[in-house]
Amino acid sequence: MKVKLREIFIYFKNEFTENDITALGSQVAYSLIFSIFPFLIFLVTLLAFIHVDVNLLLGRLDEILPTQAYNIVSKTLTEVFTDRNTGLLSISIVGSIWSASGGVKAIMKSINNAYEVKETRNFLKLALESIIGVFILAVTILVLLGMIVFGDVIVNFLYNTFHIPHILLNVIIILKPVITLCVVILGFSVIYTYFPNKKVKWKETFIGSVVTTILLLIISIGFSFYVNNFSNYSNVYGSIGGVVVLLTWLFLTSISIIVGGEVNAYVMKLNEKEVVH
Repeated sequence: MKVKLREIFIYFKNEFTENDITALGSQVAYSLIFSIFPFLIFLVTLLAFIHVDVNLLLGRLDEILPTQAYNIVSKTLTEVFTDRNTGLLSISIVGSIWSASGGVKAIMKSINNAYEVKETRNFLKLALESIIGVFILAVTILVLLGMIVFGDVIVNFLYNTFHIPHILLNVIIILKPVITLCVVILGFSVIYTYFPNKKVKWKETFIGSVVTTILLLIISIGFSFYVNNFSNYSNVYGSIGGVVVLLTWLFLTSISIIVGGEVNAYVMKLNEKEVVH
């Protein structure tokens, strides 16, 4: 089926207007600001259990977040990690997972809105699936950290054990970023497939996952570069400048996730038209 560029433009223009994407993005960002720290605390706890230095996580966040936002996140996580009370560890984990699930619920709501489906799951089912979503996100991030941190170790192991040619070794090194991106795309495919209150095929979520990944890369690099080099939020907002930067980054991230859902919804509608014809 041929799709005209004008039809695509009109569709997304109408979706942004009818679904009020910016307002929905603000709602998701508002929920994420309350869940991001509990989620990171939960992630730090997992890193401690598998004996991975928390500085590795902070190093990845430093590459993604603008400096002012990173300073807030790193300070909070460092204090939690160094002053952690082992006697309250189990309680803190449960609390962190429950709080982080609120952000997952917000993402579920935004994807449901994009797919034009109502939420019919009961409280217990929704709570359980949102908690599973927290673990899915955590595992995805841990896999990414593993690939980034231990990628060189794996490459050296392959070279020393199997004596692979330098050309093949260079190919593997070049493919590392591609594999990392594939993991991110796979993570979003899981989110777009299993989070909404609708049965969705994997192939229908691929394009939206790619779009979201590309948007997040542009936002992470572009917004961080802008804030770190051309804008000083501290002069305008004072001591809460870092908070404003973090909120803005979360808002743009939320918009990216919603846009990916809208792309998937468009793909599903095209598939339905093909079936009808």
